[in-house]
Amino acid sequence: MLTWIAAGILIVTAATLVVLARQSRTAPEFGLVNGKLRPCSSAGNCVSSEPGPDAIAPLATIATNEDAWQDALAAVEACAGRIETVEESYLHASFRSRVFGFIDDLELRRDREAGVIHVRSASRVGGFDWGMNRRRIDQLRRMYSAQQGIP
Repeated sequence: MLTWIAAGILIVTAATLVVLARQSRTAPEFGLVNGKLRPCSSAGNCVSSEPGPDAIAPLATIATNEDAWQDALAAVEACAGRIETVEESYLHASFRSRVFGFIDDLELRRDREAGVIHVRSASRVGGFDWGMNRRRIDQLRRMYSAQQGIP
């Protein structure tokens, strides 16, 4: 009997994850709002360097703005991101998880005046991301810093 209950729980859990993965294929709205990245929701599945209660640091630049932007684009590709949109000061990339195919989104905004690149990474579904978006930004920061020569 216990085996059947465990199997039932496993099947329901797997089915739920498959449904959520399919839902994550529907893209939310992207782009800048009043010249800034969209704020994170309170769901706990997003990190951003734009001002907010849990803001993280943006990517620092030591090179010219153009070189820093190109280094950021290269870092996104090195992190296995699929670049969806690139504009002069904005980038949207998507990342797909290996197992269930969940899609998360990464956005960058170049702030020429401040000499930084703002970052935002968010899961499309779910109320909690187990720190995945923060780890993605940390990986991006490491790749970018190596290209910029920042220790």
